[in-house]
Amino acid sequence: MLCPNCDTKIPDTSKFCLECGEKIELSDDSAKKTSFKWKMDLKAVAGPLKGKKFGAEEPMSIMIGRKDCSSILISGEEDSMISRQHCVVQLEFPEARLKDIGSKNGTYLNGMKIEKDKNYDIKSGDIIKAGKSVFAVDIFKVKVDGKSKRETKLMDAVSVPEK
Repeated sequence: MLCPNCDTKIPDTSKFCLECGEKIELSDDSAKKTSFKWKMDLKAVAGPLKGKKFGAEEPMSIMIGRKDCSSILISGEEDSMISRQHCVVQLEFPEARLKDIGSKNGTYLNGMKIEKDKNYDIKSGDIIKAGKSVFAVDIFKVKVDGKSKRETKLMDAVSVPEK
C-alpha cells in the first residue's frame, strides 16, 4: 500500500506513514485505492503568448515551434526567433526533460543555452526560453480518489543537470 500523502510504500497493517506521519485509515477503502496523476503546466511569462497556460498529464510530450503539429504553436509573425520545430518538453514521472530539437536560435534553461539533441532534466520553478517566449515550469501531482482531487507540488523529485 502507498501513503496517500507522500507515495511512500507502507505495510498494509500500518496506522501511520513512517515517512510523513499521515494517519492511514485501514477501514477506508479509498486509502488503498488512491491513485495519482502527474501534470505539468507551462505558463508563458514573456513573449507573444504571455499570460497563457499550457498543461498536460503524464505521459506527455509538448513540442514548441512554428510547425502546425506543435502543441504550443507560435507563428513566425509573432516571434521571428522561433524555429519550426524548436524544442520538446516531456513528462513521464519521475523524469521531466527538455530537449532542443534543432532550433536555429537555441533553447535556454534557467538562462543557460542547452545543447541540441540532448535531454536536460527540469523541475518546478525552472524557466524555459524558446525564441522570444519564456515559460515557467510547474510540475505537480493530482490525487484522484474517485471524488476529490488534491494538487501537490513536485519540487525536488526531478533534478537539474550538472553543469
